[in-house]
Amino acid sequence: MDNLMKEYYQQRTRAIRQSSPKEWEAFLLDWQQKAREQENQGVWLEVSHELGLFYRSLGQYDKSIEVFAQVGQCIGSRFGKNGPEYAALLNNLAGTHRLAGNKKYAIRLFQDALAIYQAQRQTNTSACASIYGNLSQTEQELGEWEQAAEYLEKCLQYLRLSGRVEELGPGYHNLALLYRKAGQPEKTQACIDKALAEFQAHSGEEISHYAEALNGLGGLLYETHQYERAAQVYEQAAEYIARFYGKNHEYAVNRQHQAWALRGMGNLQKAYQALWEAETICAKLYGSQNERVRAVQDELRQLSRMIAKTS
Repeated sequence: MDNLMKEYYQQRTRAIRQSSPKEWEAFLLDWQQKAREQENQGVWLEVSHELGLFYRSLGQYDKSIEVFAQVGQCIGSRFGKNGPEYAALLNNLAGTHRLAGNKKYAIRLFQDALAIYQAQRQTNTSACASIYGNLSQTEQELGEWEQAAEYLEKCLQYLRLSGRVEELGPGYHNLALLYRKAGQPEKTQACIDKALAEFQAHSGEEISHYAEALNGLGGLLYETHQYERAAQVYEQAAEYIARFYGKNHEYAVNRQHQAWALRGMGNLQKAYQALWEAETICAKLYGSQNERVRAVQDELRQLSRMIAKTS
């Protein structure tokens, strides 16, 4: 790392913590100019890449595309258009076009980036996984469920190859949702089973979206009337949430959903216990007059009447 790059990173660390969006833009533009004046392409590329992502985060897609186009010209002249540097640029440019609504063009750019990575002597499996994920997301936004599922299958293969196995559980959950939308119940069920197996393998780890995906799987099982399995999955998610985040809003919602699964099983007593816990937590969080709390209380009264009839 040269001295100018070191200086940039030192100032960047302070600026990113203290700057408003307008000040951050000015910081990046100043550094872009400084790198240009000192003919330091490495720093210019680093700063310009960050500037393109910054404009994208603000929804200023035209500016983002303009910056990435300049980056592409620089990378093309410095490294050529067949290396990982250019592939990374295409991936970022595609991401901006996707958000700007140019989804078909974004798909072409993602595919071009993927082709470059796959042509390398040593394939960057993590980068390929990310691009397949981007392709899947873009096809979902176009309503192309089967094509989206095909890309997500590829994404999961590359995630496993790259060692990002903690992402497989949420990935199979998303794949199950896609196959459900595509009207393929057998594949939906197979993906649910794979997701649960992956979650079980990593149940002791704190993983992003773990509880969200588990609760989603519980919902899929509930919709297909697999109430006992749904209740078990909700219980697993509840244990995870309580362990890592405490008994928060997400935990309370989970308790309510498990109550529905238990009720579907005919286990009204346990359903009442789960729903009572949801009501207790929500009342502490939002007060007894909150609309959500009142809705749960209505469910509790309904369950009480059902239990009384069966006694």
